[in-house]
Amino acid sequence: MEFRDGVGYLLESLCGGLDQQLAYQVVSAFNEAFNNVVEHSGLGAQADVEVEAWRGEHELKLRIIDGGVAYEVSPVAEDFPELASLPEEGMGWVIIRRCMDEVVLERRDRNVLSMVRYLNRPAGVRI
Repeated sequence: MEFRDGVGYLLESLCGGLDQQLAYQVVSAFNEAFNNVVEHSGLGAQADVEVEAWRGEHELKLRIIDGGVAYEVSPVAEDFPELASLPEEGMGWVIIRRCMDEVVLERRDRNVLSMVRYLNRPAGVRI
């Protein structure tokens, strides 16, 4: 947790020049995913977490890797019209899926969450 905000600032920098709402969605998705690792990995706030971020011409990719317990993601309700209408807790995966275009959670020797946001999709438009 000690470095989450620092990585958030790095992501904001990586999103420089993008639409402000799109950048906000990328940072929000990262924060939700990172918080999920801390809360559900069984590793706690002192967990070793690797973060990879890459921005190309048409997409931005994020990967969060942790050595915590394996977990599965329940199917996500898609019937919330706006992010602002979501309940305060328990909706992290909805937010992540709404903000990013591809979300894949794999269990290798560690948990690997990969997220992609296409930069040519305007903020607020779902694919």
